Amino acid sequence: MTSGPTKSVRRLLRGAGAVLAVAALLGTGAPVQAKDLKILSAHLPPYSMKGEDKQGFVAEVAQEIAERVGNPTKLHYASWSRVYKTIQNKPNRLLAPIARTPQREDKLSWVVPVFPDRMVLLTYGDDAEKLSLQEAAKQGIVGVQQDSLMHELAKKRGIKSKNLDVSGDLTSIARKFAAGRIDAWLSLESLAVFSMKEQGLDTDPMKVGETISEFTVYIGGSPGLSDKVKQRWRDAFEAMKKDGTYEEIMAKYGA
Repeated sequence: MTSGPTKSVRRLLRGAGAVLAVAALLGTGAPVQAKDLKILSAHLPPYSMKGEDKQGFVAEVAQEIAERVGNPTKLHYASWSRVYKTIQNKPNRLLAPIARTPQREDKLSWVVPVFPDRMVLLTYGDDAEKLSLQEAAKQGIVGVQQDSLMHELAKKRGIKSKNLDVSGDLTSIARKFAAGRIDAWLSLESLAVFSMKEQGLDTDPMKVGETISEFTVYIGGSPGLSDKVKQRWRDAFEAMKKDGTYEEIMAKYGA
């Protein structure tokens, strides 16, 4: 008696139509096997959310692409610091999400451009002023997430440690911000707004000051990630946009 198909074979069969279409387009064989690829993430609402009803729009896009190309769809969560270090040092990893910046350009692969965003300096309160980063640091304490793009930029601009409140998670920053325990918040705009709402905090008193930069949030990959893998993911993403799946996912988050 023959045994049934293995778990990995069943996964490939579920996505067989999309896989064959991509393979035919590229003239390549089977997709990367489950053991060869892992998707890393961190709790960064609204991009990716661990243990929530909504998973985050970058997380959902990554899982949809993975399903279409026959890769494993599970997201492996850890702190931002950990996943950012891992993606640079371990092969065959994807990271959803990560912002593409000149400082990071050569540190990893850039696979799928999911969503444009901007980094801003935020203040809070009915009488709060709209400030630049330098003004905010001169007047008080600026909150940043540890090892984030914002943390990197603040250090690059010469903001002293005594003027930074560095936290490992967005929840604590949002609470400090609303309570007036920090004077400003350097953040991606979508992250800040969603984090405040997630905690039931009022976003109306939030003021947007300096726009530091505008960029695109990506699904990134390990340095040297196979060109074939990257092309499969990009083709599947384009197919998602054409068939309306991408728009449906983004609509859930008001994006």
